[in-house]
Amino acid sequence: SINSKMPLNSELLSKLCCPNCGNDLRYDESSAMLLCTVHDCTFRIEKNVPIMLPDSKQAASFDYLEHYKTDAEQFDYFEAQTGATEHSERRLREYILTQIPSSAKSILDVGSGSAWVAKKFHGSDTFVCWLDATIVNTSKALEKYPSAKHAAVVADAFKLPFKPATFDCVVAAEIIEHVPDPAAFV
Repeated sequence: SINSKMPLNSELLSKLCCPNCGNDLRYDESSAMLLCTVHDCTFRIEKNVPIMLPDSKQAASFDYLEHYKTDAEQFDYFEAQTGATEHSERRLREYILTQIPSSAKSILDVGSGSAWVAKKFHGSDTFVCWLDATIVNTSKALEKYPSAKHAAVVADAFKLPFKPATFDCVVAAEIIEHVPDPAAFV
């Protein structure tokens, strides 16, 4: 359901654009919708997460957005890992975190899963935005790591709803296997 009682994150709003045409968006508080300033594009907001999926899907041999939505519904990314799985995930994440420049003030976490990037920057001045193909992980992330410096968007990684040069760093860990065209994704 749409939650219009809580305002949309203003830092996130300043970074967003229409994924269909690239134009600016306006937040309509009365309807809790984002409206394209040029075309009739509208985007609903659920659980404080803008749903920014574009009008048309990219042609693909399979519907990777639907695949990933099903994946997120079936697999709990926030479930605690144990043993070798926990160890290998921790080592991979530690390495990825060393690659984030210390000067980064805004990070886009594509395919955010359990929001481990946000966990690392929780309580800091670094803005972290989770981008995922489903409301499941993004809304859980906002509940688990609430902060004025955290935001989430449901969107297609091939049709990013952000203005150019918006983020200092992009993290896309363990997502490339979910997309139909890895080269285009990168």
